Amino acid sequence: MTYILIGYENISAASFILERAPLSHNRVFSILSELHKGGYITLERERLISVRHLPEQI
Repeated sequence: MTYILIGYENISAASFILERAPLSHNRVFSILSELHKGGYITLERERLISVRHLPEQI
């Protein structure tokens, strides 16, 4: 199943996560990179476009 995200087009995926979770910039970018490379998420200009079923652990 793929989820299309609507309403967050003006905020980067990293900014969205950093505002809500106590994680470092490096960790957030590392996680997003791994998810993108694994085909779990679609990013376009640092914006999260879609999310597929996420893995239990990264």
